[in-house]
Amino acid sequence: MRQELRLRVPDGRRVEEIGVGGVSRERRCLSYPLVARCGDHEGIRDCRRCAPYAGSYRAGGQGRRRAASLDRVASPEELEKRLEALEAAFRIANEDTDRRLTKLLKRTKGDARGERKEPHLPYLIDLAGLTPESAVLDLGCGDGDLARQLVAYLGSLGSYDGLEVQARYVAELAVRFEPLPNFRFHHADLRNSMYNPGGAIDPSTFRFPLGDNTIDLVVAKSLFTHLLPDAAENYFRETSRVLVPNGVLYMTAYLLTEKSLRYVVRTPLPDTPGAFPYGHGVFRTRFKEPIERAIAFDEDWLTKTCARAGLDVASTYYGSWWGALDTTTRQDIVVFNKPLNR
Repeated sequence: MRQELRLRVPDGRRVEEIGVGGVSRERRCLSYPLVARCGDHEGIRDCRRCAPYAGSYRAGGQGRRRAASLDRVASPEELEKRLEALEAAFRIANEDTDRRLTKLLKRTKGDARGERKEPHLPYLIDLAGLTPESAVLDLGCGDGDLARQLVAYLGSLGSYDGLEVQARYVAELAVRFEPLPNFRFHHADLRNSMYNPGGAIDPSTFRFPLGDNTIDLVVAKSLFTHLLPDAAENYFRETSRVLVPNGVLYMTAYLLTEKSLRYVVRTPLPDTPGAFPYGHGVFRTRFKEPIERAIAFDEDWLTKTCARAGLDVASTYYGSWWGALDTTTRQDIVVFNKPLNR
């Protein structure tokens, strides 16, 4: 009786099978029995690509059962379970990497998720058309990360205005940048459950402290990740008001697309990268309280809201926050343009 094992060999290589009794035949991409050799080698163990597949299988019932499972076409339900297992493994590994990154960034006073440590200046130049003569408005300037990057780039004809809800940052930055008259910082006592819960001003009705058509570039770096829909709509309207015709809004966000949402709904734990377990219609939150700690918006809603405010999408660059690997940024980047006729 002929005894054989079946094993898939990569890259479509032809494998000659030699069974008990000297019976042989060729089969493409299937396997080897007791003795097998790749087309260019004496034995399968001599082949650099095939060798890893040789040691895991032995003659006998277990080998035959494994071979049969390999030859059988998996059902959609089985593929779904395998995919979920791979996703879980990836997220565990990603969570460990994220924790290591957090420890590293704490030494340099960086953001816990790495967003503020990304070199946004090259992106602003390449994607948003920043020049040394640009008038820049930084919404949510924080401790001045972008301002420090722009110090050596903006010329005397350029200007920078930073808007921040935390008064201590504004006071520190005003002292630090006092020798630079074209760098100005504004405190806005806006109400925010995460950063300023006792704020006196409703962000959904706030008016930027700048005139109409005075800004070339508005930067909202990890700002809309902390705004509720009403506040976000008002910020888009105000951005359109202060921008000059053909001006640019550069923003980062967590965008809920068809692809990212598929992963988000399968990630129920708040501390896991990519998790936004709490749904609220057009947005989802990472934490139950405070709700504005981390917010992800539906991409279609965000695009339509900006269009109503007079801003058109120029380009979108998706980030790795939900597990994507083919990207260099963490959050999604969206560049909006204010048309000349508005």
